[in-house]
Amino acid sequence: MLWVLNFWNLVTAILYLALLDSRLKNIREKRQEHIVFAFVVAGFISLIIVFVLYEAYPPGLARALSRSELLFHIFNVGVIEETSKFLAFLLILHSAGGIKEPQDGVIYGAVVGLTFGAVENGAYFLWYPEWYIAIRPILTTPGHAIYGAIWGGLYSQAVYANLGERDTGARRNAALGVPLVAMIHGTYNAVTGLFPLAVFIKLLGLGIAIVLYRKLVELSPYRVYPLEQARLAVTSIRRGLFFNPWSPTLNRNIGIYLMRLGRFRSAAEHFRRSVPRSRDPRRAQFLAAACETTVFPKVHADRALRIAWARLSDEQRPAVFSQLRTIVGEEHEIVQYVDEFVDRAFKPRRYEKAGDIARRAKINRMERKRRASETIRTRDRLNRRTRP
Repeated sequence: MLWVLNFWNLVTAILYLALLDSRLKNIREKRQEHIVFAFVVAGFISLIIVFVLYEAYPPGLARALSRSELLFHIFNVGVIEETSKFLAFLLILHSAGGIKEPQDGVIYGAVVGLTFGAVENGAYFLWYPEWYIAIRPILTTPGHAIYGAIWGGLYSQAVYANLGERDTGARRNAALGVPLVAMIHGTYNAVTGLFPLAVFIKLLGLGIAIVLYRKLVELSPYRVYPLEQARLAVTSIRRGLFFNPWSPTLNRNIGIYLMRLGRFRSAAEHFRRSVPRSRDPRRAQFLAAACETTVFPKVHADRALRIAWARLSDEQRPAVFSQLRTIVGEEHEIVQYVDEFVDRAFKPRRYEKAGDIARRAKINRMERKRRASETIRTRDRLNRRTRP
Protein backbone atom coordinates (compact mmCIF):
# COMPACT_ATOMS: atom_id res chain seq x y z
CA MET A 1 0.00 0.00 0.00
CA LEU A 2 2.93 2.34 0.70
CA TRP A 3 4.15 2.27 -2.90
CA VAL A 4 0.63 3.12 -4.11
CA LEU A 5 0.52 6.17 -1.86
CA ASN A 6 3.98 7.23 -3.02
CA PHE A 7 2.91 6.85 -6.64
CA TRP A 8 -0.28 8.85 -5.99
CA ASN A 9 1.72 11.61 -4.31
CA LEU A 10 4.18 11.74 -7.24
CA VAL A 11 1.45 11.76 -9.91
CA THR A 12 -0.49 14.60 -8.29
CA ALA A 13 2.71 16.64 -7.88
CA ILE A 14 3.61 16.15 -11.57
CA LEU A 15 0.10 17.14 -12.67
CA TYR A 16 0.17 20.31 -10.57
CA LEU A 17 3.67 21.07 -11.88
CA ALA A 18 2.51 20.65 -15.48
CA LEU A 19 -0.37 23.05 -14.79
CA LEU A 20 2.02 25.66 -13.43
CA ASP A 21 4.43 25.15 -16.33
CA SER A 22 1.61 25.76 -18.82
CA ARG A 23 1.03 29.22 -17.29
CA LEU A 24 4.59 30.35 -18.01
CA LYS A 25 4.69 32.37 -21.22
CA ASN A 26 7.50 33.62 -23.49
CA ILE A 27 10.05 31.22 -22.01
CA ARG A 28 12.33 31.31 -25.06
CA GLU A 29 12.05 35.09 -25.20
CA LYS A 30 13.36 35.22 -21.65
CA ARG A 31 16.05 32.55 -22.23
CA GLN A 32 14.69 30.59 -19.27
CA GLU A 33 13.91 27.17 -20.77
CA HIS A 34 14.88 25.30 -17.57
CA ILE A 35 13.55 27.78 -15.04
CA VAL A 36 10.90 25.42 -13.61
CA PHE A 37 13.55 22.82 -12.78
CA ALA A 38 15.58 25.52 -11.00
CA PHE A 39 12.67 26.29 -8.67
CA VAL A 40 12.04 22.60 -8.07
CA VAL A 41 15.61 22.60 -6.73
CA ALA A 42 14.66 25.62 -4.61
CA GLY A 43 11.90 23.51 -3.06
CA PHE A 44 14.48 20.95 -1.93
CA ILE A 45 16.75 23.71 -0.62
CA SER A 46 13.85 25.05 1.44
CA LEU A 47 13.66 21.68 3.23
CA ILE A 48 17.24 22.11 4.41
CA ILE A 49 16.51 25.64 5.61
CA VAL A 50 13.38 24.52 7.46
CA PHE A 51 15.36 21.92 9.46
CA VAL A 52 17.91 24.59 10.41
CA LEU A 53 15.21 27.05 11.52
CA TYR A 54 13.35 24.42 13.54
CA GLU A 55 16.59 23.55 15.34
CA ALA A 56 17.36 27.23 15.96
CA TYR A 57 13.85 28.10 17.20
CA PRO A 58 13.91 29.05 20.92
CA PRO A 59 12.55 26.08 22.92
CA GLY A 60 11.00 28.34 25.56
CA LEU A 61 9.02 30.25 22.91
CA ALA A 62 7.87 27.00 21.35
CA ARG A 63 6.61 25.71 24.73
CA ALA A 64 4.79 28.99 25.41
CA LEU A 65 3.12 28.94 22.00
CA SER A 66 2.10 25.30 22.38
CA ARG A 67 -0.52 26.35 24.95
CA SER A 68 -2.57 27.68 22.03
CA GLU A 69 -2.82 25.47 18.97
CA LEU A 70 -3.63 28.40 16.69
CA LEU A 71 -0.70 30.54 17.88
CA PHE A 72 1.68 27.57 17.70
CA HIS A 73 0.80 26.79 14.10
CA ILE A 74 0.97 30.45 13.03
CA PHE A 75 4.15 31.59 14.80
CA ASN A 76 6.02 28.29 14.75
CA VAL A 77 4.99 26.12 11.81
CA GLY A 78 3.68 28.86 9.52
CA VAL A 79 6.49 31.36 10.06
CA ILE A 80 9.31 28.80 9.83
CA GLU A 81 8.04 26.96 6.75
CA GLU A 82 7.03 30.03 4.75
CA THR A 83 10.25 31.86 5.62
CA SER A 84 12.27 28.82 4.53
CA LYS A 85 10.50 28.60 1.19
CA PHE A 86 10.80 32.34 0.62
CA LEU A 87 14.55 32.35 1.33
CA ALA A 88 15.10 29.45 -1.10
CA PHE A 89 12.93 31.29 -3.64
CA LEU A 90 15.10 34.43 -3.37
CA LEU A 91 18.31 32.39 -3.62
CA ILE A 92 17.35 30.72 -6.90
CA LEU A 93 15.53 33.76 -8.26
CA HIS A 94 18.62 35.97 -8.17
CA SER A 95 20.86 33.14 -9.42
CA ALA A 96 18.72 31.99 -12.36
CA GLY A 97 17.96 35.33 -14.02
CA GLY A 98 15.28 36.92 -11.89
CA ILE A 99 11.84 38.29 -12.71
CA LYS A 100 11.16 39.00 -16.41
CA GLU A 101 7.36 39.43 -16.18
CA PRO A 102 5.28 40.60 -13.19
CA GLN A 103 3.36 37.32 -12.91
CA ASP A 104 6.54 35.20 -12.96
CA GLY A 105 6.84 35.41 -9.18
CA VAL A 106 3.43 33.76 -8.76
CA ILE A 107 4.49 30.70 -10.79
CA TYR A 108 8.00 30.44 -9.35
CA GLY A 109 6.78 30.72 -5.76
CA ALA A 110 4.08 28.12 -6.44
CA VAL A 111 6.68 25.68 -7.83
CA VAL A 112 8.80 26.05 -4.69
CA GLY A 113 5.76 25.43 -2.46
CA LEU A 114 4.61 22.50 -4.59
CA THR A 115 7.97 20.75 -4.30
CA PHE A 116 8.09 21.39 -0.55
CA GLY A 117 4.57 19.98 -0.08
CA ALA A 118 5.20 16.86 -2.17
CA VAL A 119 8.36 15.96 -0.24
CA GLU A 120 6.66 16.72 3.07
CA ASN A 121 3.88 14.27 2.15
CA GLY A 122 6.48 11.57 1.57
CA ALA A 123 7.89 12.12 5.07
CA TYR A 124 4.42 11.98 6.66
CA PHE A 125 3.91 8.40 5.43
CA LEU A 126 5.75 7.28 8.57
CA TRP A 127 3.47 9.00 11.10
CA TYR A 128 -0.07 9.34 9.76
CA PRO A 129 -2.80 6.87 8.73
CA GLU A 130 -3.16 5.89 5.09
CA TRP A 131 -6.50 7.65 4.51
CA TYR A 132 -4.98 10.95 5.67
CA ILE A 133 -1.93 10.49 3.43
CA ALA A 134 -4.24 9.83 0.46
CA ILE A 135 -6.04 13.17 1.01
CA ARG A 136 -2.91 15.30 1.53
CA PRO A 137 -1.81 15.38 -2.16
CA ILE A 138 -5.22 16.86 -3.05
CA LEU A 139 -5.35 19.58 -0.38
CA THR A 140 -1.95 20.07 1.26
CA THR A 141 0.34 19.94 -1.80
CA PRO A 142 -1.60 22.59 -3.75
CA GLY A 143 -1.97 24.47 -0.47
CA HIS A 144 1.79 24.95 -0.26
CA ALA A 145 1.77 26.02 -3.93
CA ILE A 146 -0.94 28.61 -3.14
CA TYR A 147 1.09 30.02 -0.25
CA GLY A 148 4.15 30.35 -2.47
CA ALA A 149 2.12 31.96 -5.24
CA ILE A 150 0.94 34.72 -2.87
CA TRP A 151 4.29 35.84 -1.45
CA GLY A 152 6.01 35.22 -4.81
CA GLY A 153 3.49 37.39 -6.63
CA LEU A 154 3.72 40.19 -4.06
CA TYR A 155 7.51 40.14 -4.34
CA SER A 156 7.53 40.29 -8.17
CA GLN A 157 4.95 43.10 -8.05
CA ALA A 158 7.29 45.10 -5.81
CA VAL A 159 10.25 44.45 -8.12
CA TYR A 160 8.32 45.77 -11.11
CA ALA A 161 6.63 48.68 -9.32
CA ASN A 162 9.90 50.03 -7.91
CA LEU A 163 11.76 50.14 -11.22
CA GLY A 164 12.76 53.78 -11.74
CA GLU A 165 10.45 55.04 -9.02
CA ARG A 166 9.60 54.43 -5.37
CA ASP A 167 6.35 52.61 -4.69
CA THR A 168 6.15 52.22 -0.92
CA GLY A 169 2.81 50.43 -1.16
CA ALA A 170 4.27 47.61 -3.26
CA ARG A 171 7.25 47.31 -0.91
CA ARG A 172 4.94 47.11 2.08
CA ASN A 173 2.87 44.41 0.41
CA ALA A 174 6.00 42.40 -0.37
CA ALA A 175 7.18 42.70 3.24
CA LEU A 176 3.78 41.54 4.52
CA GLY A 177 3.59 38.63 2.07
CA VAL A 178 5.29 36.00 4.23
CA PRO A 179 3.51 37.02 7.51
CA LEU A 180 0.15 36.99 5.71
CA VAL A 181 0.75 33.55 4.26
CA ALA A 182 2.11 32.27 7.59
CA MET A 183 -1.16 33.30 9.22
CA ILE A 184 -3.24 31.54 6.53
CA HIS A 185 -1.02 28.47 6.72
CA GLY A 186 -1.14 28.30 10.52
CA THR A 187 -4.90 28.85 10.67
CA TYR A 188 -5.47 26.04 8.17
CA ASN A 189 -3.30 23.67 10.20
CA ALA A 190 -5.15 24.59 13.42
CA VAL A 191 -8.63 23.90 11.98
CA THR A 192 -7.76 20.78 9.95
CA GLY A 193 -10.11 18.76 12.13
CA LEU A 194 -13.02 21.00 11.03
CA PHE A 195 -12.94 19.92 7.39
CA PRO A 196 -15.45 22.46 5.92
CA LEU A 197 -13.63 25.36 7.61
CA ALA A 198 -10.25 24.05 6.43
CA VAL A 199 -11.52 23.83 2.84
CA PHE A 200 -12.90 27.37 3.11
CA ILE A 201 -9.50 28.72 4.22
CA LYS A 202 -7.79 26.87 1.38
CA LEU A 203 -10.26 28.30 -1.16
CA LEU A 204 -9.73 31.77 0.32
CA GLY A 205 -6.00 31.47 -0.27
CA LEU A 206 -6.63 30.20 -3.81
CA GLY A 207 -8.88 33.19 -4.48
CA ILE A 208 -6.18 35.62 -3.31
CA ALA A 209 -3.59 33.92 -5.54
CA ILE A 210 -5.86 34.01 -8.62
CA VAL A 211 -6.78 37.68 -8.15
CA LEU A 212 -3.10 38.57 -7.68
CA TYR A 213 -2.09 36.59 -10.77
CA ARG A 214 -4.71 38.27 -12.97
CA LYS A 215 -3.74 41.71 -11.71
CA LEU A 216 -0.09 41.06 -12.54
CA VAL A 217 -0.92 39.68 -16.00
CA GLU A 218 -2.51 43.06 -16.79
CA LEU A 219 0.87 44.69 -16.04
CA SER A 220 2.77 42.36 -18.38
CA PRO A 221 4.93 44.13 -21.00
CA TYR A 222 3.85 41.46 -23.50
CA ARG A 223 0.26 42.66 -23.27
CA VAL A 224 -1.11 43.95 -26.58
CA TYR A 225 -2.35 47.54 -26.18
CA PRO A 226 -4.53 49.39 -28.70
CA LEU A 227 -2.57 51.89 -30.79
CA GLU A 228 -4.53 54.69 -29.08
CA GLN A 229 -2.80 53.73 -25.81
CA ALA A 230 0.69 53.97 -27.29
CA ARG A 231 2.11 56.09 -24.45
CA LEU A 232 0.92 53.61 -21.81
CA ALA A 233 2.28 50.73 -23.89
CA VAL A 234 5.73 52.34 -24.24
CA THR A 235 5.98 52.84 -20.46
CA SER A 236 5.01 49.23 -19.80
CA ILE A 237 7.33 47.74 -22.44
CA ARG A 238 10.30 49.82 -21.26
CA ARG A 239 9.97 48.10 -17.87
CA GLY A 240 10.04 44.72 -19.60
CA LEU A 241 13.09 45.71 -21.66
CA PHE A 242 14.95 46.58 -18.46
CA PHE A 243 14.73 42.90 -17.45
CA ASN A 244 14.91 41.43 -20.97
CA PRO A 245 16.62 43.99 -23.26
CA TRP A 246 17.10 41.75 -26.31
CA SER A 247 13.59 40.35 -26.49
CA PRO A 248 12.54 40.42 -30.18
CA THR A 249 8.84 40.67 -29.32
CA LEU A 250 9.25 43.56 -26.88
CA ASN A 251 11.59 45.47 -29.21
CA ARG A 252 9.25 44.99 -32.16
CA ASN A 253 6.19 46.02 -30.14
CA ILE A 254 7.77 49.13 -28.67
CA GLY A 255 8.96 50.04 -32.18
CA ILE A 256 5.35 49.97 -33.38
CA TYR A 257 4.10 52.18 -30.54
CA LEU A 258 7.02 54.63 -30.89
CA MET A 259 6.27 54.82 -34.60
CA ARG A 260 2.67 55.64 -33.74
CA LEU A 261 3.92 58.48 -31.50
CA GLY A 262 6.12 59.86 -34.29
CA ARG A 263 9.44 58.97 -32.61
CA PHE A 264 10.88 57.35 -35.71
CA ARG A 265 14.58 57.27 -34.78
CA SER A 266 13.91 55.32 -31.57
CA ALA A 267 11.42 53.09 -33.37
CA ALA A 268 13.99 52.19 -36.03
CA GLU A 269 16.58 51.33 -33.34
CA HIS A 270 14.19 48.94 -31.60
CA PHE A 271 13.10 47.34 -34.88
CA ARG A 272 16.76 46.71 -35.77
CA ARG A 273 17.40 45.31 -32.28
CA SER A 274 14.57 42.79 -32.73
CA VAL A 275 16.00 41.37 -35.96
CA PRO A 276 18.79 39.00 -34.76
CA ARG A 277 16.54 36.76 -32.62
CA SER A 278 13.29 37.18 -34.53
CA ARG A 279 11.70 34.18 -36.25
CA ASP A 280 10.76 36.31 -39.27
CA PRO A 281 12.91 39.47 -39.29
CA ARG A 282 11.76 40.75 -42.68
CA ARG A 283 8.75 42.70 -41.38
CA ALA A 284 10.85 44.42 -38.72
CA GLN A 285 13.51 45.28 -41.32
CA PHE A 286 10.92 46.89 -43.57
CA LEU A 287 9.36 48.93 -40.75
CA ALA A 288 12.83 50.03 -39.63
CA ALA A 289 13.67 51.11 -43.19
CA ALA A 290 10.38 53.02 -43.39
CA CYS A 291 11.22 54.88 -40.15
CA GLU A 292 14.71 55.65 -41.43
CA THR A 293 13.32 57.55 -44.42
CA THR A 294 12.62 60.41 -41.97
CA VAL A 295 16.04 60.22 -40.31
CA PHE A 296 18.79 59.24 -42.77
CA PRO A 297 19.92 60.94 -45.98
CA LYS A 298 17.81 59.97 -48.99
CA VAL A 299 20.45 57.83 -50.68
CA HIS A 300 20.97 55.64 -47.58
CA ALA A 301 17.28 55.45 -46.70
CA ASP A 302 16.33 54.44 -50.27
CA ARG A 303 18.97 51.72 -50.31
CA ALA A 304 17.73 50.22 -47.00
CA LEU A 305 14.12 50.45 -48.19
CA ARG A 306 14.95 48.75 -51.50
CA ILE A 307 16.70 45.86 -49.74
CA ALA A 308 13.91 45.43 -47.16
CA TRP A 309 11.14 45.45 -49.79
CA ALA A 310 12.99 42.99 -52.04
CA ARG A 311 13.34 40.50 -49.17
CA LEU A 312 9.61 40.42 -48.45
CA SER A 313 7.61 37.57 -49.98
CA ASP A 314 4.62 38.18 -52.27
CA GLU A 315 2.22 37.42 -49.40
CA GLN A 316 4.04 39.69 -46.96
CA ARG A 317 4.19 42.82 -49.10
CA PRO A 318 0.50 43.82 -49.03
CA ALA A 319 0.21 42.78 -45.37
CA VAL A 320 3.21 44.78 -44.15
CA PHE A 321 2.24 47.83 -46.21
CA SER A 322 -1.26 47.65 -44.72
CA GLN A 323 0.32 47.43 -41.24
CA LEU A 324 2.37 50.55 -41.99
CA ARG A 325 -0.77 52.45 -42.96
CA THR A 326 -2.55 51.28 -39.80
CA ILE A 327 0.30 52.39 -37.53
CA VAL A 328 0.95 55.90 -38.84
CA GLY A 329 -2.26 56.65 -40.72
CA GLU A 330 -3.29 56.56 -44.37
CA GLU A 331 -2.20 60.14 -45.14
CA HIS A 332 1.14 60.15 -43.35
CA GLU A 333 4.17 61.27 -45.35
CA ILE A 334 5.97 57.96 -44.70
CA VAL A 335 3.17 56.00 -46.35
CA GLN A 336 3.22 58.30 -49.38
CA TYR A 337 7.02 58.19 -49.62
CA VAL A 338 7.19 54.40 -49.41
CA ASP A 339 4.35 53.98 -51.90
CA GLU A 340 6.01 56.32 -54.40
CA PHE A 341 9.42 54.71 -53.89
CA VAL A 342 8.12 51.18 -54.41
CA ASP A 343 6.18 52.33 -57.48
CA ARG A 344 9.31 53.97 -58.89
CA ALA A 345 11.94 51.39 -57.97
CA PHE A 346 9.90 48.21 -58.48
CA LYS A 347 7.33 49.27 -61.07
CA PRO A 348 8.26 46.71 -63.76
CA ARG A 349 8.12 43.87 -61.25
CA ARG A 350 5.85 45.09 -58.47
CA TYR A 351 3.15 42.55 -59.25
CA GLU A 352 5.42 39.71 -60.33
CA LYS A 353 6.01 36.63 -58.25
CA ALA A 354 9.16 36.59 -56.18
CA GLY A 355 10.30 33.35 -57.81
CA ASP A 356 10.14 34.88 -61.30
CA ILE A 357 12.10 37.92 -60.12
CA ALA A 358 14.76 35.69 -58.55
CA ARG A 359 15.12 33.57 -61.69
CA ARG A 360 15.50 36.63 -63.90
CA ALA A 361 18.04 38.13 -61.51
CA LYS A 362 20.05 34.89 -61.64
CA ILE A 363 20.00 34.88 -65.44
CA ASN A 364 21.16 38.50 -65.50
CA ARG A 365 24.05 37.71 -63.14
CA MET A 366 25.16 34.80 -65.29
CA GLU A 367 24.96 36.98 -68.40
CA ARG A 368 27.10 39.66 -66.79
CA LYS A 369 29.69 37.07 -65.79
CA ARG A 370 29.73 35.67 -69.33
CA ARG A 371 30.27 39.12 -70.82
CA ALA A 372 33.01 39.87 -68.31
CA SER A 373 34.75 36.60 -69.22
CA GLU A 374 34.54 37.40 -72.92
CA THR A 375 35.97 40.85 -72.32
CA ILE A 376 38.92 39.38 -70.41
CA ARG A 377 39.59 36.79 -73.14
CA THR A 378 39.44 39.45 -75.86
CA ARG A 379 41.83 41.69 -73.97
CA ASP A 380 44.27 38.80 -73.48
CA ARG A 381 44.19 38.00 -77.23
CA LEU A 382 44.89 41.62 -78.13
CA ASN A 383 47.76 41.74 -75.66
CA ARG A 384 49.34 38.65 -77.17
CA ARG A 385 49.07 40.11 -80.70
CA THR A 386 50.67 43.40 -79.75
CA ARG A 387 53.65 41.82 -78.03
CA PRO A 388 56.98 42.30 -79.87
